[in-house]
Amino acid sequence: MLVVIWARCMKGRLAADSLFTFAAVAWYWHFVVLVWFGLFLVTSFDA
Repeated sequence: MLVVIWARCMKGRLAADSLFTFAAVAWYWHFVVLVWFGLFLVTSFDA
């Protein structure tokens, strides 16, 4: 996803006034980090 954002920036298809794509990718990656962190906590402290 980050490569797609980078490619769109290089082609000029990611305008400063329309950053929904960038924001959506940022929210997605934050969600992924939270899921991995939750899985780590559940598997680490599950006795």
